[in-house]
Amino acid sequence: ILAISCALSMAPILSSCSDSSDKTASDMAVPVRAASETREAKVVALGPNPVTAGIPFNVQPNGQSAIWLKLDRPVAAGSHIVLAGQQLETMSNGGDGLASPVPSDLTAIKGTYPLYVVTMRGSEEFRSATVDFVVE
Repeated sequence: ILAISCALSMAPILSSCSDSSDKTASDMAVPVRAASETREAKVVALGPNPVTAGIPFNVQPNGQSAIWLKLDRPVAAGSHIVLAGQQLETMSNGGDGLASPVPSDLTAIKGTYPLYVVTMRGSEEFRSATVDFVVE
């Protein structure tokens, strides 16, 4: 189990969570479904973001880099983070937070990568609004 100390009130998941940016992920969120459909979750905070290409960030005891995020509602069981089209191993704090180790190949090259949360309800997949994960 990984350890955490975030302003998200998350259970032990990640360590050294911090985000020096005043801009939250919700500032960059875009709707995925039409307004007439059920409103899906939004990522309201994401960290660290941005990160530097090729440089480990929010390093965990096992040496892996990790991200954390907060949704605008409690996380549904079985939800997972998708970054740049790759499903990440995802941990929930039992509230509105998720965390995940990030493979180094996903942050090796500068760019802006889509990040969203997927939740399964029965056999149907629901996506949160997409936000930008920036590698500088």
